[in-house]
Amino acid sequence: QKHKALGPQIVDVTTTSKHSRASSFLQPHKFMIISWNLHHATWLKRTKERKLESAKCNIQADLAEEAPDALVFQEVNHGSLDVVKAFVDGINELGKKAAREIFAAKKLRRSPRVLRFEKGQYSFYHCPGNDHNAEHHVICVFEDDDVHCEADGTLRFDQLSDSYTKMDYPPLTVVIADNRFQSTNLRRIALTSVHMPPKTKARQQVAQSNGFFKHYQSALIAAVGNKGKLPFTIAGENKLAAPHLVVGDWNHRPSPPSDWGVTGREGMITSSGGEGYDFCSYNQSLDRSRAVIQQQVLPLPTALKSNYRRGMKKVSDHDLIRVTLSERLDQVITEKFKEAIA
Repeated sequence: QKHKALGPQIVDVTTTSKHSRASSFLQPHKFMIISWNLHHATWLKRTKERKLESAKCNIQADLAEEAPDALVFQEVNHGSLDVVKAFVDGINELGKKAAREIFAAKKLRRSPRVLRFEKGQYSFYHCPGNDHNAEHHVICVFEDDDVHCEADGTLRFDQLSDSYTKMDYPPLTVVIADNRFQSTNLRRIALTSVHMPPKTKARQQVAQSNGFFKHYQSALIAAVGNKGKLPFTIAGENKLAAPHLVVGDWNHRPSPPSDWGVTGREGMITSSGGEGYDFCSYNQSLDRSRAVIQQQVLPLPTALKSNYRRGMKKVSDHDLIRVTLSERLDQVITEKFKEAIA
């Protein structure tokens, strides 16, 4: 891919499965998430500056080309929600235009992902922190006949009877139905945006990270009701785990308990300060539930990176991360074979 603004992707070769076998005739479905800490998104309000307007347009074009199923943003000021919505509108319009051009030219095999934008519709969810003016999480889901949102809610850990954890930035969860997967257990996804305290608040960071993992399932059900009762672990052949994906700015590489995993290798850099902050955590049972998860970094060019310690305020001090959830090819082939002989 030729990126106008984002640098060459940094690939993490670590996945959650060792079973991804090559196949020249069958490609598994991939659900793609792009997560980005916008660091208040104030740069989107300063687009009268020529460099920032150009950066915005180029990043929109890059993201339309990526054609994600969901965009996840952290650290969005309450006063910036309108410009973030306009930013996503621009991505949606570019994608819709590209999809129409492909249909008109009958080049359907050339750019299948951009056809996600054919319907040109998406849902925009956001939740504030602990007060009205606190930063927001934002999750945008591009919808079509096969993909739609079932529920959304804020995870309020401090309101649980068995938890005393109060999050500085309460996470936002959206439950997404994706009927393009062959494996039925993958067709409902719990996608959560998270932002943990910085390293300067080490005690709070540890307490909130531990509280999140310990009480996640209870907080999910409290937030979205029965829609949150997605299997977290494997309970027999007929009850495989559903995907629980937690993406965002952890401000460290998380060290979750054994029933959780983390994408992104040790030492992966996702910030202008040379640190790895942005990762995806997932339920480990997915490793045995026909799923493969990968993470790549889409780095911002140095010219667009903020560095607040040096007083450099540009676009953001975070790179973007791309997280993909896909089916194991061997399992997809098995499902297709079963359909063929049925």
